[in-house]
Amino acid sequence: KLNELELTSNEWSVLSLLHDVLKPFYRATQLISGSKYSTIGLAYFAIHFIKFFIDDTIDDSYEKKKIKELLSKAMKQYLDDDIDQSQLLKFHVYFDILGYSVLSDKEKTSIEHDLKTIVNNGSLFDMLSPSPSNINNSTPTSLEGMVEVTTTMATCKTDKRKPLSALNLFLASVGQTVNTTDTYKPKAKGLTLVEEMKNYKSLVSLFHTKDIFTSSSSSVAFWKSYEEQLPILAKYAKKYLAVPSTSVPSESAFSLSAYLARKTRARLSDDNLAYSVFLKDKISMDDEQ
Repeated sequence: KLNELELTSNEWSVLSLLHDVLKPFYRATQLISGSKYSTIGLAYFAIHFIKFFIDDTIDDSYEKKKIKELLSKAMKQYLDDDIDQSQLLKFHVYFDILGYSVLSDKEKTSIEHDLKTIVNNGSLFDMLSPSPSNINNSTPTSLEGMVEVTTTMATCKTDKRKPLSALNLFLASVGQTVNTTDTYKPKAKGLTLVEEMKNYKSLVSLFHTKDIFTSSSSSVAFWKSYEEQLPILAKYAKKYLAVPSTSVPSESAFSLSAYLARKTRARLSDDNLAYSVFLKDKISMDDEQ
């Protein structure tokens, strides 16, 4: 009976195939989940490279190609067919340095056009729905102009003495290795919006050179470093980077509130409960950073 339950070599082959194809999804889940607030740009970065991995069927077996085709069809249905969602997603992505690096030049130009309209109108809240005619879908590309990405099964460059971050583990799972070479010296303050946009592109490249994708919170560090040099864009970055890509952090905060408001602390006021949850969440985020 035990022999009948034992997996055959063909069954092991199927399991190994599924493991290889689904590994990037597992790493992406690790990347955008957890107590930290993962940005929409980080999620888009992961989605971009998963699409890149799925579309690369060269040297794949017939079975592996079929699995990738099914996954590609499902991703297109949930992510690309909803045009409004896709457009809004890309606008948020623009302010995240990881997401920005995988946007096409056409998408960046379109977003910048809409952003100029918002700034000229003097409203921070008009961009809830980007112009439908402006932001178009595009084929996934590598990190155009920002960092050089070569498709290889090697892991990302990193210090072997340090454990791989969730970001580097994800990039390794989709067969990406990152090499940065660009350098740039920031310009003086007092730039116009157009000059800030040009400066932003170069500063992102410089930041990747200094910090080679070692952390999923790179965007927070970037805007802390360059907020004074990009004051106009920084104002909008604070708004759009505040939107998390998943509900995990919010659910964690609600779970914490349930613990703090337990029976033994029934006399805790609403205000004190709110302040306690906020402080606990804030202190935890600072410790992680």
